[in-house]
Amino acid sequence: MRQGRGIYIGSETSGGVNNVLVENNQFEGSMYGIRIKTLRGKGGEVKNITYRNTKMVDVDIPLVFAGYYKAAPIVQAEVDKLLAEGGFTMGEQIYPPDTDAKQPFDKYKTPHFSNVTIENLESTGKSKAAAYIIGVPEAPLSGFHFDNVRIDADQGIRVRNAEVQTKGLTLNVKQGPTLLVEKGAKID
Repeated sequence: MRQGRGIYIGSETSGGVNNVLVENNQFEGSMYGIRIKTLRGKGGEVKNITYRNTKMVDVDIPLVFAGYYKAAPIVQAEVDKLLAEGGFTMGEQIYPPDTDAKQPFDKYKTPHFSNVTIENLESTGKSKAAAYIIGVPEAPLSGFHFDNVRIDADQGIRVRNAEVQTKGLTLNVKQGPTLLVEKGAKID
């Protein structure tokens, strides 16, 4: 795949997505590589997803798993306020600070992802960040497994409200921490 936004599940997942295998893919110059995304109110259960044997070159952000998927406000002052409170942007999306409060859980509307495996992935060349793994506080992402994953990037992996297990994870990061561990993150 060249350019574009990669392979993704979402944004609306309220009906659920499960038992998916994605394998033997190559990306070159895309904005994202592998992505699962949805937003509160249109989320749902995403489980038992495996990505296997993936090669990436010059992918801006190789991995994105996000229970927050919200367009940034058009008015820059509103964006600046959210950033001052501790939020961050990724492309055209905005994420709240890690102090974001839990909301009531609804199995058809709350994003909840589990049992996602990334196996035999290599990403080289120019990448802005290795990965974003961001769950919502009322339903942290669980059972994320990285097995034989190697990523070269300017910045590392940001993890919030998510459980990640690594076996053979190699990150070559140019600046900042390899893993940015925020509230609710568990990394083994």
